[in-house]
Amino acid sequence: MRNIQRVNRRIKHTIERIVKTYEIYEQILGKQIPLEILEDALAETEHLAIHEMAHAVIRLLFPEINTLEEENITLGECIDEIFARMLERYVSQKIGSSVHTFEEHVYELKHYTSMSDIEIKPEDLEKLYSKISKLLVGGDVESALLIVINECKKLVKNTEYSR
Repeated sequence: MRNIQRVNRRIKHTIERIVKTYEIYEQILGKQIPLEILEDALAETEHLAIHEMAHAVIRLLFPEINTLEEENITLGECIDEIFARMLERYVSQKIGSSVHTFEEHVYELKHYTSMSDIEIKPEDLEKLYSKISKLLVGGDVESALLIVINECKKLVKNTEYSR
């Protein structure tokens, strides 16, 4: 119970700061800002929390990822970023949150310098998610991670940053 109260205080504090930020921006601008901007920021905050928790889950499941990223940044980031997006998509759908398209995921992934040479298409991510989501429904997150690891090994094989 104590942990829930602590989390609730953190949530309240975060939301209060986001609203205060909105008010400060209105003061700076000298006029009202459309409420949709605040609503979009709150939705993005939710999305960001889901994504960052996915990264934390990956590190709990696969603590070696940090060492791997030091030894082979492309492979490490490929595993971390692709699996995070798969987990994010799964969780977002379960809770009814907005979900990025596979096209948006590919666009985001291409902005990682180490992953810019990786050839991956939205259809590839969709196919990968189809396999992974079935495993996640069954509670087999380890097998889902192994699928991403193997896929990333194939993707990274011939890139400039695979050293």
